Amino acid sequence: MTEYEMDLIDELHFVQSFAYLLANTGLAETELRTTLWQAARKGWVKIMRTVDEEADMETVDFESLCHTFFYLATKKGLLAYHTGQ
Repeated sequence: MTEYEMDLIDELHFVQSFAYLLANTGLAETELRTTLWQAARKGWVKIMRTVDEEADMETVDFESLCHTFFYLATKKGLLAYHTGQ
């Protein structure tokens, strides 16, 4: 797990918005967008349309809409975070 991914997962124990993550991770917008997508592809982060509705990663237009989504660490992501994998 990269340092950026560690910083991201640390903030995602609860559902958070893109704006919250941008303000609290210290990552630049481009770094945050890239790290979110990579973590989601690894199954470490869920991309959420609303705080209750998960987005379909296969059809989501992440690049254009990443600012509108919410994010949450998955069990797999939290396990990787806490075991340092």
